[in-house]
Amino acid sequence: MSKPDLARSNSLADLAARIRTEHEATAASLKSGLEHAMAAGDLLIEARAQLKHGQWLPWLETCNVSERMAQRYMRLARNRTAIEANPTPVSDLGIKGALAMLTIPRDPQDDLSSMMMGLADQAADTASDYSEIESLEER
Repeated sequence: MSKPDLARSNSLADLAARIRTEHEATAASLKSGLEHAMAAGDLLIEARAQLKHGQWLPWLETCNVSERMAQRYMRLARNRTAIEANPTPVSDLGIKGALAMLTIPRDPQDDLSSMMMGLADQAADTASDYSEIESLEER
């Protein structure tokens, strides 16, 4: 059992400063995770353009990235402008939030069936990929 660090104060002022530090590190980590996901998407788009029909999935296996995750990375990369233009800070969105934001139609002229299909797709995609995305965000 380790001894407590007596050099650290548990005063409210010290605790507040330490909490701010950890909160800022969390926000930076989430922002960095989304930025890395978009960068991976850019690279995947570039690689896919160089491959012939039928070579994509075998090549993708060499990257240790599932097809579904590659699709999501590429989707994030293709929609970087919309993600970065969102009023919610990138650090608050994270990968899951950015993908969810892209699923919601922004044009008020979209009909209800298209919105429902988007929500159904989002639910199916989210259910199958939450564990993979959470695993990435925990790293």
